[in-house]
Amino acid sequence: RNSVEHIAPQQAIGGKNEVGEWLHAFANLALVSREANSRYGNDIFEQKKKKYEQSEENTRSLKLGLVFSHTEWTVDTIEAHQQEIPGYWKAYLERLSEQVDSKLINHS
Repeated sequence: RNSVEHIAPQQAIGGKNEVGEWLHAFANLALVSREANSRYGNDIFEQKKKKYEQSEENTRSLKLGLVFSHTEWTVDTIEAHQQEIPGYWKAYLERLSEQVDSKLINHS
């Protein structure tokens, strides 16, 4: 993954920024392949979601999976997603820690 995709596009149709200050927030960004970034372009959320569901990207990006589980991508949705991210990280790190602890115990 070596390209950053804005879920709400930087240059939406008509050049209007629909999400204001949330445009460059972590919640509105995802790491994707260059090909995926090019494919999504400046499409709106619904178009990107459809492309995501029809692509191989849907098996490779947990972040996009979370984003596209939503039916819409508004300021409120982005803000809520931003607030949920630390909980996702905490749960992930706890599972990782349990796996490491389990391996250490089994190798003792």
